[in-house]
Amino acid sequence: MAANEAGISEDRKNEIVEQATAAVVQMADAKEEITTVEIRDKILGDLDQIEPSVSKAWRIYDQERIGA
Repeated sequence: MAANEAGISEDRKNEIVEQATAAVVQMADAKEEITTVEIRDKILGDLDQIEPSVSKAWRIYDQERIGA
């Protein structure tokens, strides 16, 4: 959803998903347990670096959802 809002191409979306997945798997390998909040924070932090428009759209979505 955030990638759609940010106007990201389908190919770029796939690249972003692959990068985020790899980062989360690496983080999970280093821990016995991982929370959904940790996963979310990791993905958003990585998106800030690799595709800031997507992380911005995600945060806006979260704010609208929480504010609703």
